[in-house]
Amino acid sequence: MPAVAPTVLSPVTTAAPVAPAPLTRDELQQRLLDGSLAGDALRAADLSGVSLVNADLQGRDLRGARLAGANLVGARLQGAFLDQADLTGATLRGADLENASLLGARLGGADLGKASLRHASLASVEAEGARFGGADLTRSRAARGRFIRARFDGARLDQAEWPEAVLDGARLVDAFLCRADVSKGSFVRANLTRADLREATMPGARFEGALCDAAAFDRADLTGADLVGAHLNQGALVRARTTGAKLR
Repeated sequence: MPAVAPTVLSPVTTAAPVAPAPLTRDELQQRLLDGSLAGDALRAADLSGVSLVNADLQGRDLRGARLAGANLVGARLQGAFLDQADLTGATLRGADLENASLLGARLGGADLGKASLRHASLASVEAEGARFGGADLTRSRAARGRFIRARFDGARLDQAEWPEAVLDGARLVDAFLCRADVSKGSFVRANLTRADLREATMPGARFEGALCDAAAFDRADLTGADLVGAHLNQGALVRARTTGAKLR
């Protein structure tokens, strides 16, 4: 009986799964608006210039996202994560960012007028020239934040914790900083006209050349502060603690 040659089976090859194409900016915008985007698809996403007016982004993970020039007017961002996000020139007027985290975010030139940032985390943000007029930053935290030439006219920063924050050249006309902690903060050439700084904690703060006309410093802690060249009403510091402060 002739020998039967063994059957050689060809190896079965399985096609590698094809990764889905990344969503375009327009697709991301549409899915955000209709609420169909889930998971962490927004982390480091490019959303530059998109319009998300009144969008519901509560608790969303937008860490590292690019939102430069985006329109987020009235957006609901309570508890959202925007750490290291680029919001340069973005519009967030009337947005709700209560309890949001913006650690190290870039906010240069952004408009946050009348936005709510109560209890928000803003440590180490870069917000040069940003606009916070009428915003509520009560009990926000912004250690080492840079707010050079930012505008806070009429804003509320009551009980805010902003140690070592830089507000050089900033406008804080009619702003409220009651019981705020701005220890070692810098207000060089800032405009604090009619600002309310009662019971504020500001030891070691710098106020060189600052405009403090009609500002209230009652019971404020200005221990070791530098107020050389600051424009102050006569008697403005009578009820403040000024031990070791430079006044001339």
